[in-house]
Formats: sequence, C-alpha cells, structure tokens
Amino acid sequence: MAASHGQTVLAQQLAQLAPGAHTGDFSLVTNVAHDGARSLVWQQHIDGVPVFGASITALYKRDRLILIGSTAVPRSGDTQLARARVSPAAIEGAAVNWLRTSYANGRFVSRAGDTLLVPLITRDNIELRLATRVRVDRTDAVGAWDVFVDAQRGTPIVRHNAIHYATGTVNFRVPNRFPGDGLFDRPAPFARHSVNAMQVTATALGVVTWAGTAAASVVPGTVGTYVDVQNNEGVPGLPTLTLQPNGQVLWDPSDNEFAHAEATAYVHANVVKEYARTFAPSLTYLNGVLPVSVNEADSCNAYSTGDSIHFLVANNTCENTALLPDVIYHEFGHSLHANSLLDGLPFDSELSEGLSDYMAATITGDPGMGRGFFRANTNPLRSLDPNGFEYTYPEDTDPQIPHDGGRIIAGTLWDIRKSLITTYGQAEGVAKSD
Repeated sequence: MAASHGQTVLAQQLAQLAPGAHTGDFSLVTNVAHDGARSLVWQQHIDGVPVFGASITALYKRDRLILIGSTAVPRSGDTQLARARVSPAAIEGAAVNWLRTSYANGRFVSRAGDTLLVPLITRDNIELRLATRVRVDRTDAVGAWDVFVDAQRGTPIVRHNAIHYATGTVNFRVPNRFPGDGLFDRPAPFARHSVNAMQVTATALGVVTWAGTAAASVVPGTVGTYVDVQNNEGVPGLPTLTLQPNGQVLWDPSDNEFAHAEATAYVHANVVKEYARTFAPSLTYLNGVLPVSVNEADSCNAYSTGDSIHFLVANNTCENTALLPDVIYHEFGHSLHANSLLDGLPFDSELSEGLSDYMAATITGDPGMGRGFFRANTNPLRSLDPNGFEYTYPEDTDPQIPHDGGRIIAGTLWDIRKSLITTYGQAEGVAKSD
C-alpha cells in the first residue's frame, strides 16, 4: 500500500523533487518496515545509468506519509551518453596516480567497479559526468578510497574516503579528593593511548578515533599534550581494554597504589592546568608539557621545582601524595607562580604557599586544603578558614617555615572570596574571586 501510494505522490510531485526528470528514471530499491514506520527509497537513473547519491525517500507512519525528501538531480532534456570508454586498466592507473600526489610513498591495490553518473554541482549548474568507480586500498597503512574517474576521458573527478571511523571515550577511575573520599570516572584529556597498536591522542573530553566500525583494543597512556607522568615504580602492567564504537572504557587501577597514583596525577594535573587557563589564557607556560613524577622514594611530601611537580609514596602515616588532588593543585600552583613572574622579580616562598593553597581551595570549594593527607583522618592539612580565629601578620609567621606566612595570605584571599559571594551570589562571587 505504501509503495503504491508513494509512486503516485512521486509522479504528482516530481516537478518539485527533480525538475525535468521522468517517473521512469526512478526505481524502488528499498521498502522496509522499522520501529512502527516504513521507509521507501527510489534510486535515480538516467538512460539506465544510476546517478551517484541521487534518490527520493519517503517515510510512512500509521499508513500516513509524514516525510519526503530528495537528493535527485534535475534534467534538462534528454541526456546522450557516449559509449566510447577508456580501458579499465587506464582508469585504475589514473585513480592510483591521483592518490600518489598525496601519498607519494604509499603502496596501493585497485579494482575498477561500476559505472555511474557523478553530479558536479556549482552555483549555476549541475554537470553529469559518466564515471567508473575505482576502489583503491592502501596496503602499507590504513587507507581506502572510492575514486571516480571520467569513463570517457580517463581523468579523475572526485574521491571519497571509504574508511569508516569509530569513536569512544577513555576514562580513568581516580579519587575525588583522596582515596577514602570516593572514586569517580573522569576522561583522560589529551592523553596518547595505544588504540589498535597505533598512538592516538584523545580530545579534551577523552574521545579517541580509530578506523573501522569494530571494537578497538586500547592500552591507556598517561603522556599527553599538556601532561607527562613518569612512574618511578616502573610500568604498572597497563591493561588492554576493549572499547566499543560510541562506547566508554574504564581504566580502574584503584587496587594498585602506584598505578592509581599515575592515573590520578594525569587527570588532576590536567584539571588544574585547565583551571589556570580560565584566568591566565595568554600565559604561554600553560601550552607546554608539564612533567609530573609520581611514586618517588620517601613519604609525607610533594614538591615543585618551579616547573616539574613531584609526589612521594605512602607510608603508615601519610597517603601517597599523587593520590591527593588538593596536593597536585597546590604543587602546580608553585610552578604557575614561578612561571608568571616578571623578569627581575624574586620568588617569594610565603606568597607562593599562600597562592597555591588558595588555588587548591578555589578548585574544590573547600577551605580545608589537603584532606586525607594523614591516612588516620580526613582533617585538612591546612585550613584557610580556621574556626574562631585568623592567622595574622607578624605574629603567625616564621621565616624558616614559608607555610606559616602562606596561611595568612591564603586566609585573606579566602575571606575576600566569601565577601564577594555574600555581595554577588555564589556563581558571580566565585568568578570574581578567581
């Protein structure tokens, strides 16, 4: 019923759908039911030769036509197609030689296929060219093309990439603030992973792309465009994961301190760099690669060299500092401070400690910086908003302990932040305090 009705509508509306065409130019090639609907597709031919990409479609729902569309080409009079053709060997040679202009050292195999009409569309005209489709596959790398070669002149017209690409997301399971605060799955932005044994760089959202439509084999990586993590405990036996097209895959190393430190440092170093770009977008330092060293010997500490940041393993008292995002943010704050100074200005340790504590607290929204540092409790390592008192200058400073002076600076900045939130509201106040 739908096919009969559709044929009638096609005849009635053909002047709008394909001006100048004849109903005999269209043959029904698809008539399928799906999801309570029915789709019809008519392929356009001219003088018995199919027109590439040219068709009329109709969609029916509950025996009613709800949609009709056309990619058919108009006709202006009868089309006379010369029958003299270039040999298949010459056509294949033309297709391969055209690809060599882009891939000079590539190795290819080719096979001539069907003959069809290719519409070449400009602003003022549609030219139909009789062409032979040649499938060309690259044998030394991923690559496949459909090359359309003029069947009468032997010159290439256009080529289409025949490789279908799939995408998927690679996530790492990492702590929110510290391992006991819960784990969550975060994309690994800009990481270079091994995908089907090829190095592929993820997007900012952790998305990778690979050739084909089958599932991909993924070995996660922690070296990327903006962060390079070195694991001093060696390669922790990275897993091989299966990523389905349009799917997500998860690396969960939470049962291994050293691997977990590597994954956490990668994710949260990217978090703090991205945060810094929100208020210092023109700072070229942020465009470079941040060296991050994890699982170093000794414990209860982390440090910045002014560029690279370093984190130590756990002991009975202290957590592995690479598993503490607050500490990652803090140490990066030192590197950011060092690389933001104008030439000739000294590096002030107390100022750097205060700015770095404040950076961590603004990202987490918690004045308690470094929770979980001591494994026995979740108390903060330092508080920017101590209960019932304020750190003041000069009473609470010690030239030998920069963190003491840093508490005064960080606490002052946090008080300003609270005042801005009170005045402007949460969102605007936070934005003004960054």
